[in-house]
Amino acid sequence: MLKILFLISWISFSASAKTITFGSDEISLPIRSTALTDSKESAPTYFRFPRAVARIDNATMFSVKATSSTGVQPDYRELELKPRTNNGSQRIEVLLNDGTIVKIKLTITENAEAPGSYDFEPKRVHESPKPSQPQAQGQIADLSIMRSVLEGDTPVGFSKKNYSLAVSCAGYGPKAKLVAVTENSAFKVFEIEFVNDSFKKPYLIREENILIKNRDLSRSPLIHVKNNILNPVGAGQNKTIVTILTDPSVNINRMKICDLGDQVEIYESKAKSQKSK
Repeated sequence: MLKILFLISWISFSASAKTITFGSDEISLPIRSTALTDSKESAPTYFRFPRAVARIDNATMFSVKATSSTGVQPDYRELELKPRTNNGSQRIEVLLNDGTIVKIKLTITENAEAPGSYDFEPKRVHESPKPSQPQAQGQIADLSIMRSVLEGDTPVGFSKKNYSLAVSCAGYGPKAKLVAVTENSAFKVFEIEFVNDSFKKPYLIREENILIKNRDLSRSPLIHVKNNILNPVGAGQNKTIVTILTDPSVNINRMKICDLGDQVEIYESKAKSQKSK
């Protein structure tokens, strides 16, 4: 019986995946906004590429992060996208680490039959820029910077300052503080620590709802959460680090990162809905 259920689940997942062949032309794809459960959490759509992604431009309508098979180290060949709105469309560009640019027009849809994942494959003849071209050589990659910071390194040409500054959070919930800022003239990376000091309530961090005000709207911020669930004290992991890469004009006062009921929610109701499936 378990084998049959597993087979049905595997067939269902495979049917929701779609292979996309890319070249120099723009690709139009639907991306679903359907909620997975009654907990208001958006269903993610997965993009898998033949090589690691170095940069994503103009994806301001979407929360984008690299997936992780181990739960620790991100895999930049696979991205998880969640719409920040229920409708609309946006043209984005994905730069792979060999200099290839994939142009995509994403249209948000409430159609639950939209693919849950896309596998991108290059055409046999593909006009990708050669690594020797100045643009491919000199372009600083957002995801490369994020990867370096997550590994505990300071990228070349950046300065890093450590802090211990409390972040104002609305409502009673986890506490947050700014612990480090890594920056240069083009990028700024914030590392913010969340701590749940409750002995009873677990919390869920929703990075797709983190709002950064007065930023450069032509650039999409990158947000990485080490672990989204904060357990009560004594019941497991009760702290995490949220890493946010954005443009140098942003400061910590221009963010909404820990308002209870918005960027952070009590996890109990979500856990109950999962058990009732």
